[in-house]
Amino acid sequence: MDKLGLDASWQSETTKFALVNDTKEVDNKAQNRQDWLNLQKQYPHATKTELRNLSPALYARLYRCDRIWLNNNSPSLQKPSVSVNKRVDWEK
Repeated sequence: MDKLGLDASWQSETTKFALVNDTKEVDNKAQNRQDWLNLQKQYPHATKTELRNLSPALYARLYRCDRIWLNNNSPSLQKPSVSVNKRVDWEK
């Protein structure tokens, strides 16, 4: 209706505002996703926490609005290497 310039008398101003915000939100979501992927390309060996510290606002937006995508498109957990404690010879 907006594209055709038609007036919807049944549609309140708040509904019109909500529709505009929905399209902006979709654009912002796509931009946030692209920014997160670019950050990962820029720092390929960074962990999720390090990326979060580099761009806390971006991480917060994705965490609040797009958490499943964020978790699926973040570096996986890195398991710490197992160290062998050889300070004590228990058999002796």
